[in-house]
Amino acid sequence: EAERNFWLQMLTGDSADNVKGVPGIGIVKAKKHLEDAQSTFSYVKRVYYLFREKYGSDGLKRFRDTYKLLKIGDNGK
Repeated sequence: EAERNFWLQMLTGDSADNVKGVPGIGIVKAKKHLEDAQSTFSYVKRVYYLFREKYGSDGLKRFRDTYKLLKIGDNGK
């Protein structure tokens, strides 16, 4: 459950941590995209795909930056 919540935040953002997420992806869309993910790999793949779809060639950088910001807010766990 904690891992799923982390990846939901990657998509939806977190205003408390000043994380933007993916514009146009709210909690309902995020849950739909991740509903049958079973492993860390499947979460990464799906979330990264949405970052690439939205940001194009800048998607990888934004994905990494968002990941780092959320991990810092999560004490690096």
